[in-house]
Amino acid sequence: MGSVSHPGGTGPLIPSGKPAKSSTGRNLRFCDFPGLDRHCCPTWMRINISLSAIREAMDNDERANSPRGRLRWVVVAAIIVIYLAGIVVRHSYGPRWEITNKSGVAVHDVSLGFVGWKYQQEVPLPDLAPDQVKRLFFRPCMKSSYYFNFTDSQGTRHTEQGELYISGTDSDIHTVVILPSNRVEISLPTGRLVSWESWLGFL
Repeated sequence: MGSVSHPGGTGPLIPSGKPAKSSTGRNLRFCDFPGLDRHCCPTWMRINISLSAIREAMDNDERANSPRGRLRWVVVAAIIVIYLAGIVVRHSYGPRWEITNKSGVAVHDVSLGFVGWKYQQEVPLPDLAPDQVKRLFFRPCMKSSYYFNFTDSQGTRHTEQGELYISGTDSDIHTVVILPSNRVEISLPTGRLVSWESWLGFL
């Protein structure tokens, strides 16, 4: 039995009994031959091409359900679970405070203070050498105002008051920078409830 070609006399041939392959090995279908009239092909040829497409889809499903494919999905699921667990754990630690001494001299008696309704607490910190950074996690028991204390190299006590409040569910990153001339810059809280950095939020 012969083979069917493009009506114009050019283009790939569809051999009898099996579908033709392109240069990339892909099965050719009717959509690959715009000029080919479907009615000019025998019924058995159309059925054969359809069965070939079905077999190709089944092969793809088998590859997805292979041990390697299942392992890939297990790894992806494990990564998602670890990431979500990191968000929960990071939130439980409360806001992260980063205190940096850029004054050029050592400062002493450093502390963070929090004041709320019938609530007051002060968190003592170690002395800070020039350019030293201290990181800690601390969440007040309730919505509170906050302030930062330190003693300069001349023995003078300084207090810098924060402008807003820290909520009891905050998971933000707050920065405190001691500048030359004993000036202090404190970042504004944003009230962020979720730390999307997950485990990286501890670095």
